[in-house]
Amino acid sequence: MSDSMKPDTQYYKLGEKTDTQDIIEFFNERLEDFNYPVTPKFYFQANIGQKNTLIKISKIQDQYREEMKADILVQVNPAYFDDFRVNNDLDNLTQILFDQEIDKIKVDGKSGKVTIKANSIKASKGIIEKFNFDDVARAEEIESLYEKQKKDQES
Repeated sequence: MSDSMKPDTQYYKLGEKTDTQDIIEFFNERLEDFNYPVTPKFYFQANIGQKNTLIKISKIQDQYREEMKADILVQVNPAYFDDFRVNNDLDNLTQILFDQEIDKIKVDGKSGKVTIKANSIKASKGIIEKFNFDDVARAEEIESLYEKQKKDQES
């Protein structure tokens, strides 16, 4: 994201008056690889202050669901997204990190209730089988080192 396009706030809706529509499109492409009996509704938000993680998914509290018209809050750091897509030595880095978060979403087929379940390890067996363990471990390492590198550059 260019400096001229950065909003003045830490949080803003993705795709609105910014060049972040590609993040929503990428998320939706990744979502196609998952089968849900009912597809949850998502609210996409940029969080430029989000540290140490590219994407974070959380359940929207009941009192806000109707107003936001969504079940799941998807927060992405757009600077990380741009940098990870352009400046990495692991082709699947962004896919792995997005898939790991999407994989936490569980939908009850009978009730349609949406929950977020953290896996006992950061990557599920399906993600590891899809990309291989070494690529998943490398993606997590790059995500962790990226923030450290940014802090070092600011100092």
